Amino acid sequence: MKKGIFIIIIFVFIFLLIFGTLYIYSSNQNQNSTDKLKEKVDAEIKYLEDEIILMISELNNVQLIDEQSSIINMNQNDTSILNNKHVDYKDVKKDIENMYQIWNTTIIDLNSLGVKQDDLLKYTTYLGNATNAIKSKNKKSVMYNLADLYSLLVRYTKDYSNDNKKIILLSVKSNILYSYALIEDTKWNEMKNYIQKAQTVYSELMNGAMPSNVNPININKSYILLNELFKSVDLKNKDSFYINYKNLMDELDIIG
Repeated sequence: MKKGIFIIIIFVFIFLLIFGTLYIYSSNQNQNSTDKLKEKVDAEIKYLEDEIILMISELNNVQLIDEQSSIINMNQNDTSILNNKHVDYKDVKKDIENMYQIWNTTIIDLNSLGVKQDDLLKYTTYLGNATNAIKSKNKKSVMYNLADLYSLLVRYTKDYSNDNKKIILLSVKSNILYSYALIEDTKWNEMKNYIQKAQTVYSELMNGAMPSNVNPININKSYILLNELFKSVDLKNKDSFYINYKNLMDELDIIG
């Protein structure tokens, strides 16, 4: 009798050991799968982020530094910002078509990471609004909808990521883009409010634990440029705003 009980105990122990091992293995596999999906979404968000900034900047002929070459004649570039206000809607149209292609995949991945469907559908709505505005060459509407699109990227990233630096930089850029869009209506007070929000958020990066992969010089330089952007709004100087915007966005792109 005792021998039978002992065998049962051994059997139960082996079963629990096997079950536990399989459970741990399964959990690790699920975690690895989730981590890989997050990395994929990070890349997709980065692509959408870059496309939005590219498009909204092009609307005022602000040419940001090309990450591939990182070489631009600053004097010539600043002159083009101040003098050439022609908008090439053909290029902008191509950019937004590229966004549709990547978004078709991104929306599925974000949904898999638990981002609310209602929030995801807002992106589709704003994307459609921006497309219609491009067709009608309504520059103001394009800029406002692109700023709205970018703000959603901030929300999505907060939902699935724990990367504080990434979230802070996205939030800072989002506020800057809203200020940039508002310059079309010369709403200086609202522009100041958005830049002040950007300054507040950015201070979290300066006062918190400095990421090891970020050069403190770039952090400080961006903070100075952010203050310069605020000054240009305070002085209600459009030309100065565009140049400071370009320099700041280039520097923030270096940080990450």
